[in-house]
Amino acid sequence: MRTNSKQGAILEALQSGARLTSADIKSKFNVSNPGAAIQAIKFAGYPVFLNTVGKKGAKVKFILWAQKHLEKLLPLVTEL
Repeated sequence: MRTNSKQGAILEALQSGARLTSADIKSKFNVSNPGAAIQAIKFAGYPVFLNTVGKKGAKVKFILWAQKHLEKLLPLVTEL
């Protein structure tokens, strides 16, 4: 993914550990459709997922880079 694109900038932020909401992506990266940008990143093969934090009624959805989770799953996959 090109690093000079909006999707590339979002990907770099996620890889550096940023937790981004849709509102963050809209304001920081000037993206009108954050869902489409994240979907394009996923379709390119990058491990990005949605995480919901908070109690019922006050939930916040974050988009996260899944590197920590991949490191845990990799040994399980290689055993297959």
